[in-house]
Order: sequence, then C-alpha cells, then structure tokens
Amino acid sequence: LVVPPALFVALASGVYAFLSLFLPQWSVRAGWPGGMLGYIAYDLIHYSTHHVAVLDCVSHIREMRKYHMRHHYRHPLFGFGVTTKLWDRIFGTLPPSDEETRPPASRREARKH
Repeated sequence: LVVPPALFVALASGVYAFLSLFLPQWSVRAGWPGGMLGYIAYDLIHYSTHHVAVLDCVSHIREMRKYHMRHHYRHPLFGFGVTTKLWDRIFGTLPPSDEETRPPASRREARKH
C-alpha cells in the first residue's frame, strides 16, 4: 500500500496539526522529520517487497518477502510484518504454518517424501 503523494501530504498535515494541539511545538518540530523519514522508508520497503526481487539473494529479505506474501494471499489477518516478525509475535498475529493449514491427508503425503 503506497499512499499517493497528495493524500500523504494531506494526512501528514492533519497529524501534524493534531500533535501540535497536545505537545510542545519544539517536540513536534524535532520529531516530525524522523517520523516522516521512517514512514517513507517503510513505504519504500513495502513497495519493493511486492515489486523488486533484486535482493532475494539475501536470505532474510527472501524469507520476509515470502512471509509478507502469505499475509496478502493466504492469511490476511496474520503476518503483517514487512521487515521483521517481532510485532506479529508480540501481538499474536503470526500466521499458522503451512503444516498447520494443510489437510490431514496432505500431511501424511508430505511426510512420505
């Protein structure tokens, strides 16, 4: 999910205004650039997870790509992590393993091979 730039600016401006109501102005101005860079980095990583296979030679990146694709195509309520499984562990959203979701007869066949 890549947010179109115009929508991103509108949403970000609203968040900035909201935070400015409750936090000291210096803290909003100090933290805002880091928050924006962090979100943009996340968006780029998420986009490349879907569309760029160049770094699949790195095992962690290849594994996280497969993990994230399972979120989209098999278990949409689980496996939200793009770069790490940490938060899925913390929030209990780790997807079931392929072994757990395979019908019993298929499990027996898989063990034979």
